[in-house]
Amino acid sequence: MKLAKLLIPVFALTALVGCEEAIPTEQLVVDAVSEIGALLTNASSGTPYSDRSMTINLTSGQTLSATTMVKINTETLKVDMVNGVEVTITYAIDETTAANWSIKLGSPDATHARLAPKIFDFDDYTSTLTGTIAYGTLTKAVSWTISIAQRGYELVVIPISEVRGTIAVDQEFTTRGYITGTMEPNTTHLYSGVFIADGEYAIMLYAGQLSNIWFQNEFAIGDLVMVTGKYAPYNGLSEMKPTEMAIDYAYAEVTEPVDIIIASEAEFSTVNLTGHDCAIIQVNGLVYQSGKELLTSGGGHVTIKFKLGATDVDMYVNYHVGKPVQEALIALMADWVSGTTTINFHGHLGWYNKPQLMPLSASTITVVA
Repeated sequence: MKLAKLLIPVFALTALVGCEEAIPTEQLVVDAVSEIGALLTNASSGTPYSDRSMTINLTSGQTLSATTMVKINTETLKVDMVNGVEVTITYAIDETTAANWSIKLGSPDATHARLAPKIFDFDDYTSTLTGTIAYGTLTKAVSWTISIAQRGYELVVIPISEVRGTIAVDQEFTTRGYITGTMEPNTTHLYSGVFIADGEYAIMLYAGQLSNIWFQNEFAIGDLVMVTGKYAPYNGLSEMKPTEMAIDYAYAEVTEPVDIIIASEAEFSTVNLTGHDCAIIQVNGLVYQSGKELLTSGGGHVTIKFKLGATDVDMYVNYHVGKPVQEALIALMADWVSGTTTINFHGHLGWYNKPQLMPLSASTITVVA
């Protein structure tokens, strides 16, 4: 079990009144920490849980944020230590339901731990969360009873390849896939642009609760995930607003991502590529035409024009990729010459009523001439 460090500045009140036996500093410290009420907060609603005699009720998709840094004033902790004390707390779920939880220390920031029930189909269950406070040679345990309300119905997983034409707009569904790319997030915000794929089929996750889900769980490219959310396609691009996302481990049931190879000009067409939006595509021999001058650091969406033989091909740079990616693309395109500069592209396939290229980083582009 990992440890979360708790730094508590404390200031001086050195003596106890009367002839009572002095209470050891270690006891004072762990007692003071154990009496802090709102160590847990509902990460979705912001509700603090100050009363440990109550049962904390969580619904599907909600997580807890556990405080890992507190300050105790001199009236609460009467210890003469002007430099502060360091307290460690270990968090654990009871053995019966421990497999149903993910505990991330230092997430979403250095002063909190994320406690997340995993996505399951079965009936409601109750867990006991224990926090063990340790200072010096002394430890003290505090605990919370947490009730998890599950769906009450079977969770049906729809393969990504069956979403289009099967799921209605705004209908909730669950699917699974490998994370293949993300638009550049900052430390608090990820609006759109997490792509997941099952074989040659893919879908983009955006909006919904994506920022909370992403930063609470610290997902990475290559992770296999199960996602629940509402279907929200946009001008032909298959999109989903997620409400839940969890690491999945049933690897045999999901095919690793497959690149779509464009071997000829004729293959870059709406007819040929319909149903493959959001997948990773490889296309060589794109000749730059125009648009690089529109790309600015911190600017809006930009379309860069190319030719593949006689076929027009758009490269759409979404501003949600962030300034670092925009600046890298600006540097890469600085000396491009219209009608001459030729590139290869290996990145995601976007869509706006027709196929387009969607770079998430400058590394998706290779200049060949």
